[in-house]
Amino acid sequence: MESTTALAAIPVGRGNRLRLGKAARVTLFVTGVAAWIVLGATLAVVLSVFGPRLSMPIVDGRDGSSVEGAVWLDAADETVGVPLEYLWMSAYYPLDTVTAQSLMPEGDQVYDVLELTSPGGETHQVWFNINDWYGVW
Repeated sequence: MESTTALAAIPVGRGNRLRLGKAARVTLFVTGVAAWIVLGATLAVVLSVFGPRLSMPIVDGRDGSSVEGAVWLDAADETVGVPLEYLWMSAYYPLDTVTAQSLMPEGDQVYDVLELTSPGGETHQVWFNINDWYGVW
């Protein structure tokens, strides 16, 4: 059973495929590229306006590179603390992706250690002291 679309008399049914001409394909491609450019420009403007408000300072020189320099985030519980970790990472390592995460007890403290990978393939760790809010809901 064959039917036609409302926009054009193109048969749509089993075994039929919509075939676009070269001009239509080029138009779709250009439109898609333009949409990504607009999205990127909008994101750049939003980050330039709100970015400084989203970033968090490094407290007492703590950069998260080791247990001694573990980042401490003021959170009431895990539902606040975990998103703060990701917000901190997006402010300091915006292009890196999290490739691993582990819980590390050290003495009487508990740390969340995240392994990040940069776009160039380099990996590094970020340590968060989560002792105050780990296990608190």
